[in-house]
Amino acid sequence: MQKVTDEDMQVLGEDQATPIFWQADKSDKAEVGVLSLEHSTGELATLRQFDAADYIAGSVFESLEPGLIVQLAEGFFVLDDADFPAS
Repeated sequence: MQKVTDEDMQVLGEDQATPIFWQADKSDKAEVGVLSLEHSTGELATLRQFDAADYIAGSVFESLEPGLIVQLAEGFFVLDDADFPAS
């Protein structure tokens, strides 16, 4: 995952990024939850939450691919092959 600079985002436009949100479990908002593409679920996911997420069937990772720009709490990032499980 590579951070995209503010200058690059001015050229690309924030509408080109896919925001990733953290959907917290009701019992423990800080530690338990899943990544989501739905804004209604809460705050943008952090890098830590993204890195700790499981690659399970039906997860947000099925909608992502290398080269995609995502928005996380820490800024904008381009996904690379290392962000996905080996086949």
